[in-house]
Amino acid sequence: MNFKRLVILLQIFFLGPGLIASAQEKITSYSMSALGNTEPLSFDISLSNDNTLWIDMYSAYNQETRCGFTLDEHIKPNFIYTAKQAGQLYTEWKRQALESNLQEIKQKMHFIFYTGGYFSYFENMKTDNNVRVIFAFTYFKGDYVLIINLDKMIADDDEQISFEGSTIVFNSENEIESFLNTLSTESINNLRASKSNAVNSN
Repeated sequence: MNFKRLVILLQIFFLGPGLIASAQEKITSYSMSALGNTEPLSFDISLSNDNTLWIDMYSAYNQETRCGFTLDEHIKPNFIYTAKQAGQLYTEWKRQALESNLQEIKQKMHFIFYTGGYFSYFENMKTDNNVRVIFAFTYFKGDYVLIINLDKMIADDDEQISFEGSTIVFNSENEIESFLNTLSTESINNLRASKSNAVNSN
Protein backbone atom coordinates (compact mmCIF):
# COMPACT_ATOMS: atom_id res chain seq x y z
CA MET A 1 0.00 0.00 0.00
CA ASN A 2 1.47 3.37 -0.96
CA PHE A 3 1.93 6.15 1.59
CA LYS A 4 -0.73 8.47 0.13
CA ARG A 5 -3.44 5.78 0.29
CA LEU A 6 -2.41 4.94 3.87
CA VAL A 7 -2.82 8.59 4.91
CA ILE A 8 -6.32 8.78 3.36
CA LEU A 9 -7.43 5.59 5.09
CA LEU A 10 -6.13 6.84 8.44
CA GLN A 11 -7.99 10.13 7.98
CA ILE A 12 -11.25 8.30 7.33
CA PHE A 13 -10.68 6.02 10.32
CA PHE A 14 -10.02 8.81 12.79
CA LEU A 15 -12.34 11.52 11.46
CA GLY A 16 -15.24 9.22 10.62
CA PRO A 17 -18.53 10.35 9.05
CA GLY A 18 -17.74 14.06 9.46
CA LEU A 19 -15.02 13.82 6.81
CA ILE A 20 -17.24 11.89 4.42
CA ALA A 21 -20.18 14.24 4.92
CA SER A 22 -18.02 17.29 4.19
CA ALA A 23 -17.05 16.04 0.71
CA GLN A 24 -20.17 17.46 -0.93
CA GLU A 25 -20.98 20.21 -3.38
CA LYS A 26 -24.32 21.98 -3.64
CA ILE A 27 -25.69 21.53 -7.14
CA THR A 28 -29.23 22.85 -6.84
CA SER A 29 -32.12 23.47 -4.45
CA TYR A 30 -35.85 22.91 -4.15
CA SER A 31 -38.68 24.90 -2.56
CA MET A 32 -41.51 24.36 -0.10
CA SER A 33 -44.26 26.96 -0.32
CA ALA A 34 -46.21 25.57 2.63
CA LEU A 35 -43.46 26.40 5.13
CA GLY A 36 -42.72 29.94 3.99
CA ASN A 37 -44.50 33.00 5.36
CA THR A 38 -44.32 35.26 2.30
CA GLU A 39 -41.79 33.38 0.16
CA PRO A 40 -41.16 29.63 -0.27
CA LEU A 41 -38.36 28.16 1.83
CA SER A 42 -35.43 26.81 -0.19
CA PHE A 43 -33.38 23.73 0.69
CA ASP A 44 -30.11 22.49 -0.79
CA ILE A 45 -29.44 19.35 -2.78
CA SER A 46 -25.76 18.40 -2.75
CA LEU A 47 -23.69 15.75 -4.50
CA SER A 48 -20.85 13.84 -2.86
CA ASN A 49 -17.80 12.38 -4.58
CA ASP A 50 -19.46 8.96 -4.90
CA ASN A 51 -22.50 10.50 -6.70
CA THR A 52 -24.74 10.22 -3.64
CA LEU A 53 -27.36 12.94 -3.30
CA TRP A 54 -27.68 14.73 0.06
CA ILE A 55 -31.16 16.24 0.26
CA ASP A 56 -31.64 18.78 3.04
CA MET A 57 -35.00 18.87 4.83
CA TYR A 58 -36.81 21.25 7.15
CA SER A 59 -35.92 20.75 10.81
CA ALA A 60 -39.21 21.08 12.67
CA TYR A 61 -37.80 21.39 16.20
CA ASN A 62 -34.48 23.17 15.69
CA GLN A 63 -34.08 25.14 12.49
CA GLU A 64 -30.36 25.62 13.11
CA THR A 65 -29.85 21.88 12.63
CA ARG A 66 -29.04 20.62 9.17
CA CYS A 67 -30.82 17.37 8.46
CA GLY A 68 -31.92 15.26 5.53
CA PHE A 69 -31.55 11.99 3.68
CA THR A 70 -29.20 10.50 1.12
CA LEU A 71 -29.85 8.68 -2.14
CA ASP A 72 -27.08 6.71 -3.80
CA GLU A 73 -27.28 5.74 -7.46
CA HIS A 74 -28.72 2.30 -6.69
CA ILE A 75 -31.52 3.36 -4.36
CA LYS A 76 -32.52 6.63 -6.04
CA PRO A 77 -34.77 5.02 -8.73
CA ASN A 78 -36.68 3.19 -5.99
CA PHE A 79 -37.21 6.41 -4.06
CA ILE A 80 -38.40 8.30 -7.15
CA TYR A 81 -40.82 5.47 -7.99
CA THR A 82 -42.17 5.37 -4.41
CA ALA A 83 -42.51 9.15 -4.23
CA LYS A 84 -44.36 9.20 -7.55
CA GLN A 85 -46.79 6.63 -6.18
CA ALA A 86 -47.24 8.78 -3.07
CA GLY A 87 -47.85 11.80 -5.31
CA GLN A 88 -50.55 9.97 -7.21
CA LEU A 89 -52.22 8.92 -3.96
CA TYR A 90 -51.96 12.51 -2.71
CA THR A 91 -53.84 13.71 -5.80
CA GLU A 92 -56.58 11.12 -5.28
CA TRP A 93 -56.98 11.80 -1.55
CA LYS A 94 -56.95 15.55 -2.19
CA ARG A 95 -59.78 15.17 -4.71
CA GLN A 96 -61.83 13.13 -2.25
CA ALA A 97 -61.16 15.56 0.63
CA LEU A 98 -62.20 18.55 -1.49
CA GLU A 99 -65.42 16.82 -2.52
CA SER A 100 -66.21 16.08 1.13
CA ASN A 101 -64.93 19.43 2.44
CA LEU A 102 -62.80 17.40 4.86
CA GLN A 103 -60.19 19.34 6.82
CA GLU A 104 -59.57 17.34 9.99
CA ILE A 105 -57.43 14.70 8.37
CA LYS A 106 -53.99 13.18 8.86
CA GLN A 107 -53.36 9.86 7.20
CA LYS A 108 -50.15 7.90 6.76
CA MET A 109 -49.60 6.24 3.40
CA HIS A 110 -48.74 2.56 3.14
CA PHE A 111 -45.43 3.01 1.33
CA ILE A 112 -42.30 1.73 3.06
CA PHE A 113 -38.87 3.05 2.14
CA TYR A 114 -35.50 3.01 3.91
CA THR A 115 -32.38 4.99 3.12
CA GLY A 116 -29.55 6.88 4.82
CA GLY A 117 -30.18 9.97 6.92
CA TYR A 118 -27.99 12.68 8.44
CA PHE A 119 -28.15 15.49 10.99
CA SER A 120 -25.71 18.02 12.38
CA TYR A 121 -24.65 17.66 16.00
CA PHE A 122 -22.58 20.57 17.28
CA GLU A 123 -19.65 20.71 14.80
CA ASN A 124 -20.12 17.18 13.44
CA MET A 125 -22.40 15.51 10.93
CA LYS A 126 -24.01 12.34 12.23
CA THR A 127 -25.43 9.64 9.98
CA ASP A 128 -28.00 6.88 10.31
CA ASN A 129 -27.55 4.43 7.47
CA ASN A 130 -31.00 2.86 7.82
CA VAL A 131 -33.79 5.35 8.48
CA ARG A 132 -37.43 4.95 7.48
CA VAL A 133 -39.03 7.48 5.13
CA ILE A 134 -42.70 8.12 5.96
CA PHE A 135 -45.26 9.55 3.53
CA ALA A 136 -48.44 11.16 4.88
CA PHE A 137 -51.41 13.30 3.82
CA THR A 138 -52.87 16.11 5.91
CA TYR A 139 -54.53 19.53 5.92
CA PHE A 140 -52.06 22.31 6.77
CA LYS A 141 -52.36 26.10 6.57
CA GLY A 142 -55.39 25.97 4.32
CA ASP A 143 -53.94 23.39 1.92
CA TYR A 144 -53.92 19.64 1.52
CA VAL A 145 -50.27 18.63 1.65
CA LEU A 146 -48.00 15.66 1.08
CA ILE A 147 -45.60 15.23 3.97
CA ILE A 148 -42.34 13.30 3.75
CA ASN A 149 -40.91 12.64 7.21
CA LEU A 150 -37.89 10.75 8.42
CA ASP A 151 -38.37 8.46 11.38
CA LYS A 152 -36.20 9.09 14.45
CA MET A 153 -32.52 8.92 13.48
CA ILE A 154 -29.92 7.36 15.75
CA ALA A 155 -26.26 8.13 15.10
CA ASP A 156 -24.36 5.15 13.72
CA ASP A 157 -21.35 5.93 15.90
CA ASP A 158 -23.23 6.68 19.14
CA GLU A 159 -26.69 5.29 19.91
CA GLN A 160 -27.13 7.91 22.64
CA ILE A 161 -27.30 10.66 20.01
CA SER A 162 -30.57 10.89 18.10
CA PHE A 163 -32.62 13.37 16.09
CA GLU A 164 -36.20 13.66 14.90
CA GLY A 165 -38.26 16.28 13.13
CA SER A 166 -36.90 16.08 9.55
CA THR A 167 -39.70 16.90 7.14
CA ILE A 168 -40.65 17.97 3.62
CA VAL A 169 -44.07 19.53 2.98
CA PHE A 170 -45.42 19.87 -0.56
CA ASN A 171 -48.74 21.63 -1.15
CA SER A 172 -49.24 20.93 -4.85
CA GLU A 173 -48.69 18.37 -7.55
CA ASN A 174 -46.38 20.85 -9.30
CA GLU A 175 -44.04 21.04 -6.30
CA ILE A 176 -43.87 17.26 -6.08
CA GLU A 177 -43.20 16.88 -9.80
CA SER A 178 -40.56 19.63 -9.81
CA PHE A 179 -38.75 18.02 -6.88
CA LEU A 180 -38.69 14.57 -8.47
CA ASN A 181 -37.61 15.95 -11.85
CA THR A 182 -34.69 17.65 -10.12
CA LEU A 183 -33.56 14.29 -8.71
CA SER A 184 -33.55 12.57 -12.10
CA THR A 185 -30.21 11.35 -13.44
CA GLU A 186 -30.55 13.53 -16.53
CA SER A 187 -31.18 16.65 -14.44
CA ILE A 188 -28.29 15.91 -12.06
CA ASN A 189 -25.90 15.27 -14.96
CA ASN A 190 -26.94 18.53 -16.64
CA LEU A 191 -26.46 20.49 -13.42
CA ARG A 192 -23.06 18.91 -12.84
CA ALA A 193 -21.99 19.66 -16.43
CA SER A 194 -23.12 23.28 -16.08
CA LYS A 195 -21.10 23.71 -12.90
CA SER A 196 -18.06 22.09 -14.50
CA ASN A 197 -18.30 24.37 -17.55
CA ALA A 198 -18.65 27.42 -15.32
CA VAL A 199 -15.51 26.47 -13.39
CA ASN A 200 -13.52 25.78 -16.56
CA SER A 201 -14.52 29.09 -18.11
CA ASN A 202 -13.15 31.08 -15.15
